[in-house]
Amino acid sequence: AQGLLTGKRINTEDLPEDDWRRRRSLFADEIQDKIQDASRKLKEIRVRYEITDAGLALAFLLHAEGVGGVICGMRNPDQLRENIRAASIALERTDQAEIANIWMETGVRDNQH
Repeated sequence: AQGLLTGKRINTEDLPEDDWRRRRSLFADEIQDKIQDASRKLKEIRVRYEITDAGLALAFLLHAEGVGGVICGMRNPDQLRENIRAASIALERTDQAEIANIWMETGVRDNQH
């Protein structure tokens, strides 16, 4: 999710003037607040699977109905290992449903592809 699921808050004012994230509503403070709130709600699931926010998002998307593929980024070997681990996790249906519900409750949608 373009860095939003790393657990770190992205202050767009600290980004270079030409950084594309400065112009995206997805990085507005109120949207980041909603995403961090969802992250807190997902903590129990993350702990159960021993995975990061980004890893849980990847595991969720890889097993979501109607998703044919996921493009995930990484900048270092640790992130690559986390992505590989996330791809091997089979989420329980109840966890899959809970993740979907928590995300839907945020009302956050990225329509600027």
